Amino acid sequence: MPDGEAFRAEMLASAAEDNERGYLLFLAGEPVSYLYAPVRQGCVIYSHLGYDPALAAHSPGTVLQLEAMARLFAERRHRFFDFTEGDGQHKRLFATGCVDCADVLLLRPSLSNRVLIATHRNFHLGVEALGNVAERWGVKARLKKWLRGTPTLEATNGGAATAGASETERAPARRPEAGRPARNHGLADEARNADRDL
Repeated sequence: MPDGEAFRAEMLASAAEDNERGYLLFLAGEPVSYLYAPVRQGCVIYSHLGYDPALAAHSPGTVLQLEAMARLFAERRHRFFDFTEGDGQHKRLFATGCVDCADVLLLRPSLSNRVLIATHRNFHLGVEALGNVAERWGVKARLKKWLRGTPTLEATNGGAATAGASETERAPARRPEAGRPARNHGLADEARNADRDL
C-alpha cells in the first residue's frame, strides 16, 4: 500500500464519507492477509491485497476476498466490484464478467523504436518459453518462489474483471481435487470467528 501523508490524508477524508473499505484476516491472533478497497461512484475497487507468503498454500487472500465479498453484498449499496486490470485465479473465481482493456503507447515509426519493440517482444517470448520449460520439468513454482524471495508480507495490485453488485494474489487459489477437502478450511473458520474490519 502507498505509504505517505498525502495518501493517508486522502484515505481518511474518503473514509469519513464512507467511501473506503478495509479488511484484515487473522489466524491465531496474527494478521495473515489484508484487502484495501476504496469505493468510487458505487464501484468498490480492488486496490491492494497482501498476504503472508508462508501461508500461500492456504490462499489467505482468497479466503479474505470471499469474506469481503459477503460483507459488501450485505451492505446492498454497491453496483460493482472492480478487480482492475490483470489476471489472477481469484478474479476468475469471483468475477461475473470482464471488460477488455489495454495500455496503448504510441511511438514514432523510427528505427530505434522498432528495435526497442522487437527487443521487448523477443524478451517476453523468451521468458514465456523458459516458463514453459520450467513447467515441463516441474520446477516452475519453486523457481517463482525463489525469484520472489520470502518477504514477511507480499502485496499485490489487482486485475480487469468486474463482479456485478459486489491484485493478483501471487499465490493462486487451488481448487480441491474431487473427493479431497479444501485446504483453507482453517482460515475460513478463523475468518468467520474473528473481527476483520479495519
